[in-house]
Amino acid sequence: MSYAFTIIERLGGTRKVARMLGAAASTVQSWKECGEIPAPRQRELLRIAQRDDLPLEAGDFFKDDEALQSAPLSATIQGNPT
Repeated sequence: MSYAFTIIERLGGTRKVARMLGAAASTVQSWKECGEIPAPRQRELLRIAQRDDLPLEAGDFFKDDEALQSAPLSATIQGNPT
């Protein structure tokens, strides 16, 4: 599961997050499907979460990176570095 899916579900689902942000539900659904939330919307969600005491912190947006941290460097590099 992507960080985007986890965060959106934790905050109440697609429609609720869309209402929080004043965005279309289809937009939020696309974030769940692609696994990414645009950086400006991340900041907005963090501000809302802080204001409304919701279970969200900045580190939640980097949960997918844990797999990269445990993988050998050679496994994470694609292509020729030169």
